[in-house]
Amino acid sequence: MKGLPCLLLAFWGAMAPTAHAADPERGRLLFNTAPRPGLLACADCHGERPQEQNFGNIWAGRHAAFLIDRAISLNTGGMGYFRNFLDNAAVADIAAWLGTTPHAMAFPDTVAGTYRIASGLGLSSSSKAAITGLSWRVEGEYTVSPGTCAVTLERFSACTLEVAFAPREPGPRPGALLISHDGSPSPIRIPLSGSGLSRPAAVASFGPAVMNFGTGSPPRAATLRNDSAVALVVREIKVNGPGLRWAGGSCLSGLTLPAASSCSVLLDFAPAQAGVSVGFVSVVHDGQGGISTIELRGNATTILPRLSPGTASIDLGTIGVGEVATSSWVALVNQGPGSVTWTPPATGDPAFSVAASDCGAGAAMAAGATCRVRLAFRPTRPGRFTSTLRWAGPAAAVTPEIAVAGLATAGTPSPAAAPNHLAQSPDASSWAVDQVALAMGGGTAGTRVTRRLTLRNPGDAAQDLGRIALTGDAAGEFSLGGDCQAGRSIPGRQACQIEVSRTTRGATDSTLASLLVQAGTTGQQATILLDAAKAEEVPSPPSWIPAGGLAAATALELRIDGLVPGTPMDWGGLLVGAAATPRTVTLVNRSTLPSPPLIWRLDGRGGADWSISAPSSAAACTAGQLLAPGAQCALLIGFHAAGPGQRQGWLFVPRPDGLPALQLRGMGFVPAEGRVVAGPPAVTFQATPTAAPPSQVVVLTNEGAAAARVAGLGVTGAGFEVVPSPVSACPTPPFDLLPGLSCNLGVAWAGTPAGAAGAELLVAMEGSAGDLRVPLAVAEDASLRTNEGGSGGALHGLWWLGLALAAGVLRGSPTGHGTPRRSRRAR
Repeated sequence: MKGLPCLLLAFWGAMAPTAHAADPERGRLLFNTAPRPGLLACADCHGERPQEQNFGNIWAGRHAAFLIDRAISLNTGGMGYFRNFLDNAAVADIAAWLGTTPHAMAFPDTVAGTYRIASGLGLSSSSKAAITGLSWRVEGEYTVSPGTCAVTLERFSACTLEVAFAPREPGPRPGALLISHDGSPSPIRIPLSGSGLSRPAAVASFGPAVMNFGTGSPPRAATLRNDSAVALVVREIKVNGPGLRWAGGSCLSGLTLPAASSCSVLLDFAPAQAGVSVGFVSVVHDGQGGISTIELRGNATTILPRLSPGTASIDLGTIGVGEVATSSWVALVNQGPGSVTWTPPATGDPAFSVAASDCGAGAAMAAGATCRVRLAFRPTRPGRFTSTLRWAGPAAAVTPEIAVAGLATAGTPSPAAAPNHLAQSPDASSWAVDQVALAMGGGTAGTRVTRRLTLRNPGDAAQDLGRIALTGDAAGEFSLGGDCQAGRSIPGRQACQIEVSRTTRGATDSTLASLLVQAGTTGQQATILLDAAKAEEVPSPPSWIPAGGLAAATALELRIDGLVPGTPMDWGGLLVGAAATPRTVTLVNRSTLPSPPLIWRLDGRGGADWSISAPSSAAACTAGQLLAPGAQCALLIGFHAAGPGQRQGWLFVPRPDGLPALQLRGMGFVPAEGRVVAGPPAVTFQATPTAAPPSQVVVLTNEGAAAARVAGLGVTGAGFEVVPSPVSACPTPPFDLLPGLSCNLGVAWAGTPAGAAGAELLVAMEGSAGDLRVPLAVAEDASLRTNEGGSGGALHGLWWLGLALAAGVLRGSPTGHGTPRRSRRAR
């Protein structure tokens, strides 16, 4: 019997007319219509929904015309009378209709020169025979891709072809999909229809209109926005002018920018010689005018050495009054072109001081050289402390400013809180990366530097990788490797790596570029900054000795079940904003003396990524508890990644040497979307009786993996306002903030209590990111009160008002002769 289908297939091929193409729509009509009044139609025995219901084993005929012909020839089920009404072409039409859904494809009107998202056409094979020799092609302005289909489709199975409409001209664009295989005597023709629309010119805006770098500033981003309802195609990006460079970003040649969306052009000013620089950045596109241009300006009257910090802000966490916390090392590199001599940095606030530094005071720092600084936080009162770390360098150098913050509590330090941002939990279809910028510097000239970016699929469904590309004028200096390749599919819960390599050129290297990665069904795009001016910093453990010191015999031992002593506690990878299940740490007193009152804290560059809580059992540790010799208690350590990349922190318990007792590790991943955080998380102004306090800085940093658009800025509270920051100021909204970059907002308080309660700095974000809110508060120091007794001191504005009123009353007094009395404080 095995040879019968082959013989029937050969016979069918010899007898079938070669000009006919199988028509599924005609097959539907033949299946549902009786050949002659008084006779049965196919549907009368097999049902009116043969694609859904297998009545009478009708699925045996899907894409198997020879099996239908055999049933007619053998009079199976009384089908013999059809031999007088159905020829070979009719049987082929029915077989094609039974196994093809839909039998015709109509596409919505599509702008000429663009693509309509592909639609699927399903093929189902016979329940008795496989489809072999499967092939396909299209006629007209359409494209077809295999989808899930291959050359062979096993019996009783299905696959899908993907068809897209790509009109090249306006008007009706008819076409067809032709499917051939060994089970059909002629190709199966699926009509395709759609109309092309005349493409209106897109409307593009490019801003800001003028970008002024001054004597030098960090890289800045210009935003190209499509302000129309049709797509905008980027053709070319051009930058001219001395010292002005295209450093990368998400705009690149060939990019199709959807309606109401934007991309960013990253620009840098690195003049090679003194003088005024004037240039332009232009984006050539297919929108109105064909080109959009921004004027670029720089004023390098002299080429100033520029010191670049490894971070924009330092948060020393939460400690108790009288305790001391130290930061991890902050690296600074002299980007050249010449050497610079400076004095050690200072903050201007006695609560912060330089704990250690290898930056030599008064010594010349050569171009390309790096030095490091660590800060100490010693609060003398509870409250929020904010300041700015500044370098007293010569006028012939550009020195950085770093925002510094810390919080002091009256009692035992509370667990570290998550930073001020909106933690976004990506849906199951998203993908994530562990870095938003790669430091590509380090080593002497000729050193090969390789960094790795991990791309993770946190969902269950596989994610397809799209384009992986380098952008920027210096893109040719970088090369790509790793197992993340365009077209690869990343299974659920798995990851791959992209390796970026570059050979360093010299000590003053400041090359910038960007790495673009597309993935996912929606084509999400990550933009990773590649910065050759920065080297990876290896964090060193901070130290902490509680107030009063400790005896050498009072050290405690930590024990973690399943972990070898001295081994770091590693949580693996976690999406930023998510929390892992807490793990238990046991404190054991191995000494012969009772322990000191228990106290603990978290510290380090990633100390805010962990939290401490007590288990709900009698064995839980309590603050101030004295552990007897040999006794033990338990703590719960939780991990909640606050940022991307390797997260490191340390758990401290009382030790005479001040060193941490347990190293904590984890990896943070961010979804391929913008994620802006504000630091410090709150701003407090100190009221004084003599002058308004200076303005403070809030740093906006994009910790996400895609550009984030800041739509607006504002404050609530009549006494506050947003003012320009003297360093790295944020542009006027709306603007795009690229991944890994920061800008500074100045916030000023006028000294009046009006509107001080409940005031906030509002940063409006475009899209689904949500707005950022930074609380603004006013604190009063009791030592600065302006009256004695009564209801306490007055705020600055009321103090001056009271003084003015007092002066007016005394001038009108008959006994005062215009001279006010001295207060008791004056006496």
